[in-house]
Amino acid sequence: MYTLLEEESRMKVKVDETKCVCCGSCTVICGDVFGFSDDGTACVKDAAKVEENMDAVKEAADQCPTGAIVIEEK
Repeated sequence: MYTLLEEESRMKVKVDETKCVCCGSCTVICGDVFGFSDDGTACVKDAAKVEENMDAVKEAADQCPTGAIVIEEK
């Protein structure tokens, strides 16, 4: 089943922790997908929700002041 879900997902979202300045804009825009890791940087907390929130994920990436959010098509 995991393989099937992986094949159905067309997008992969990553946060480059070396660029993240912990401003939190991504968590405000799309809290279903983004959260904070233990060190305070943003992270993808629920990759399973990326597809259903793609508009908000793209907005979060656009609004990220450092370009730390990377969206890749598979």
